[in-house]
Amino acid sequence: MLASLADMTLACGAMYLADGWGRILPTISLQMDFLAPARMGAWVEGRCDVLRATGSLVFTQCLIHADGQPALRASAVFKLGPAPQDDRPWDPLGLR
Repeated sequence: MLASLADMTLACGAMYLADGWGRILPTISLQMDFLAPARMGAWVEGRCDVLRATGSLVFTQCLIHADGQPALRASAVFKLGPAPQDDRPWDPLGLR
């Protein structure tokens, strides 16, 4: 669960902080260090930092906390897909 949360936190951070809304952001690399358990019922939250964004890659890192204590440190590299070609809202299911 923590790994999935980290991957989503990093991808959403890359979308928001690196102007990637509406783009496909496949994960190229994902590294994790499990620091402590996140017990059942714990409040779990994460924060992402974008370290660098180039024309085609976004480098990110995050720290996931469980009840205020560090539980997971992660870093990832995402491929930055092409920008949407029109002004219509992004349709992740391709139902346009």
